[in-house]
Amino acid sequence: TMRGFLALADTPREDAASLIQTLRSLGIKVLMVSGDTLASARAVSKIVGIGERLGDAAASADKPLEYHGFASLYPEDKFKLVQRLQHDGRVVGMTGDGVNDAPALKQADVGIAVSAASDVAKASARVVLTHPGLQDMVDVVHSGRRVYRRMLTWTITKIARTVELAALITIGYIAAGFFATSLSLIAVLVILNDVVTITLATDRAQVSQVPEAWNVREIGMVAGALGIGWLALGFLILWLARDRLGLTIEQVQTLIFAYLIYSAQATIYLTRVRGRFWSFAPSQYVAAATLGNAVIATAIALWGLFAAAVSWPVVLGTLGAVLAATFLLDEVKLRLLA
Repeated sequence: TMRGFLALADTPREDAASLIQTLRSLGIKVLMVSGDTLASARAVSKIVGIGERLGDAAASADKPLEYHGFASLYPEDKFKLVQRLQHDGRVVGMTGDGVNDAPALKQADVGIAVSAASDVAKASARVVLTHPGLQDMVDVVHSGRRVYRRMLTWTITKIARTVELAALITIGYIAAGFFATSLSLIAVLVILNDVVTITLATDRAQVSQVPEAWNVREIGMVAGALGIGWLALGFLILWLARDRLGLTIEQVQTLIFAYLIYSAQATIYLTRVRGRFWSFAPSQYVAAATLGNAVIATAIALWGLFAAAVSWPVVLGTLGAVLAATFLLDEVKLRLLA
């Protein structure tokens, strides 16, 4: 005799569907991993828009990326699924809230525990969301990609500036018989460049719409092209200043110092975005630091602070040459990154 009927349902969160679409727009493959039955998992998957091609534990161990999700998985199955994806070269993020998710959260490259997760799940995860819901996961992705872009900017800029400065001073000394810039101005150069480097941590880094990997070959090509380009312009300015304009050695050293500062600031803008260097505005601190460095270098060159003064047409001509080279090197960068 039927006395009553009790229906139980584990309903998805209201923001689950929009989160999935946002993650997919960022180039992330989303898989649903559930310990529920196949019928229950398929119903939830349909509601949130993941897809209806679901498999079991055997499927998750074979070709997991051919499915939209998996059902009837035990904790060890989730753990093995994460391992399988990592073995295939994937960077795996795992989200969970229960004790049964802890092994997979621990194994994943980025384990994310929701705010209402168990203590074991939170202890196993690398990231714990502090607000209800799932939308903070998007902030996690954005933060990671911003940090990556800032690190990339620093790395490429550092390599390019090192190549430019070291070669210009060394080869310039061999060819011209004197250092391209004085030791006192090199000290000022290092301090000013370090100020900009510190502000890069605050930069409005652009969030890539696709996952990016650390590509040493690409970094080397871009940094090398920028370094060689600036080096060629530096030698041209050195030759013009000494042989054509008839500047003294001290004036040449002042002019090269100004050039190195100008080119260093331009390199920051060239490397902080994959697109055109003017396509994405920097943070206020980065803008202020780069502009401040250019102003200080110009003042030192014009007024002869710590060095011999240079006439303003020569200084402005050097600045104009750097601006022209920036557009040219930006085109080179785009071709290398294409």
